[in-house]
Amino acid sequence: MRTAALLLGALLAAPARAAQAPAPDYGILLLAHGGDPDWNAAIERLRARADASVPTEAALGMADARSIQAAVDRLQARGARRVIAVPFFVNSRSEVMDQTRYVLGLAPKPSEVLRRAAERMMAAPAKDGPPDFVMKRMMAAMMSPARLKTRLPVVLTSALDDAPLVSRILLERARALSRRPGAETVVLVAHGPVDDAAMPAWERVLARQAAFVRREGAFRAARWAILRD
Repeated sequence: MRTAALLLGALLAAPARAAQAPAPDYGILLLAHGGDPDWNAAIERLRARADASVPTEAALGMADARSIQAAVDRLQARGARRVIAVPFFVNSRSEVMDQTRYVLGLAPKPSEVLRRAAERMMAAPAKDGPPDFVMKRMMAAMMSPARLKTRLPVVLTSALDDAPLVSRILLERARALSRRPGAETVVLVAHGPVDDAAMPAWERVLARQAAFVRREGAFRAARWAILRD
């Protein structure tokens, strides 16, 4: 399955559909973690650009069934007969992706790892007062057993993983900060999974990304680290 980066890159590079060209029979469901207004606005710009070629709707949150349902309903109303779900997440091997597969009807069980993590976060004492409304809503969505209700076939692509586009972005950012690459070490830091069993997959991806940045940027070395909640 093509990765999110490859599929979105192809769509954004393509010209808008000609007026006489038949509309595609599928729609794209863009899955992205919600954030501050600037981040959400950037996701909306990405959605709008893809929408110029293929009907595209976005669902923000971490496997938020309500957001996903609303987005799929919009795609169906626009004439989509099948859905290609494109997760704008870092790694395909994560509890969020596992829960997303469940919500989309592609896995028989929800992520037990994600449920336990959400329960711990809700129970933990807050340092600056109780969790705000947005955090509570996100945690409730993570623990919800709700699933997508649709008759449309759904396909889920892989996440970003070690897509070449991501490697180039990391390289460009390292070069922008560099002064003497031959004497410098680049450190890639990732927000890792909760699940211990998922760690090897993250480590393999980060090792490949680091090797690419070191080689193409002629850096002295490149290392990686994972921060986990």
